[in-house]
Amino acid sequence: MNMQTIEQILPYIEWLVIVSSIAFFLSIFLIPWYIARLPSDYFLKLYTNPADTKLTPARIALLIIRNIIGTLLLAAGIIMLFIPGQGILTIVIGVLCMSFPGKRKLALSLINRRSVQNSLDWARRKMNRPPFHWKN
Repeated sequence: MNMQTIEQILPYIEWLVIVSSIAFFLSIFLIPWYIARLPSDYFLKLYTNPADTKLTPARIALLIIRNIIGTLLLAAGIIMLFIPGQGILTIVIGVLCMSFPGKRKLALSLINRRSVQNSLDWARRKMNRPPFHWKN
C-alpha cells in the first residue's frame, strides 16, 4: 500500500473505530439494563400463542418504532460478532423487539441454546435480578 491509499482509507477507519466504540459501550450498559427489566417469566410466554390485538393507529406507530429499533439492534448485534461487544445478546433483544412472521420460532431457537440462557441469566445476576424461568 502506498501513502495515498492509506490517506484515502484513514477517514473510514476512524469512523469505524468511533462507531464500534459507541456500539461496544452501549451494549455494555443498555443490553444488561434491558434484560434486567424483563419479567423473569418473559421467555415462558413465547411458548404460548398471543391473543390477537386490535390494530389502532397508536399500536401501528408503536410496532413501526419497535421494528426500527429491533432492526438496528439486530444489525448492531451482527456487527458485534466481529468487533467487541455482546453480539448474541444484542441479536436476541433485536429479534424480540421486532414483529415478523416466524419471530417466535426464531426466538425460541435462539433462547433454547444453553449458552444464550446462561448469558441472559448472567446479565440478570449482574443487575441483582432473579434468573429467567426456562421451559425444560
